[in-house]
Amino acid sequence: CVVCADALPEVALIPCGHRCMCPACSKRCLAAPYNRRRCPICRQKVSGNGGIGQLLVWHQMHLLLGTIDGS
Repeated sequence: CVVCADALPEVALIPCGHRCMCPACSKRCLAAPYNRRRCPICRQKVSGNGGIGQLLVWHQMHLLLGTIDGS
């Protein structure tokens, strides 16, 4: 985990997809007000988290809806 450096980074952040936080640090991130939730890698606002499978489903859904660019 890039936040605590104690646990494995098992959680992927949505929408950026960086798998950089442990479950405990991710939970603390999502407990913060929305305007303060940022990925520690790219600083993009975080709207949620999940495993890689959840991230892939989210990404495919938004590609189909045309709400994100697939390039």
